[in-house]
Amino acid sequence: MLALPAESTGTPIHGLYETLVLADAVVARPENSVTRLFEVEIVGPQRGIFPSACGLPLEVHRAISEVDDTDIVITASMLFENQAWVTGKHPETVAWLRRMHTQGADLCSACAGACCSPKPAC
Repeated sequence: MLALPAESTGTPIHGLYETLVLADAVVARPENSVTRLFEVEIVGPQRGIFPSACGLPLEVHRAISEVDDTDIVITASMLFENQAWVTGKHPETVAWLRRMHTQGADLCSACAGACCSPKPAC
């Protein structure tokens, strides 16, 4: 899941994170199985703890520069200055999203995250 400092809202990220991590507990699987349905991480421009859009702490597990391959990227809701995505504000993040998509990752959105999903380069 993608998180941007001071723009991402924490509730959808935390909710999706919990849902995906707990999916193994809900889905019946063979005893002693180590196979997980999802390997969930919160990624962003840099790792660490930063304030979400409403000021609550949000932890980024890995920087996007550390992620070379993934199957799915989820962009959750974000709050932007003037309530609009500003082109050119996050060039490294947009380039990473495009690269992940080109490599076969599904780009998904949750809540208002659809508003910032970049158009893939065709």
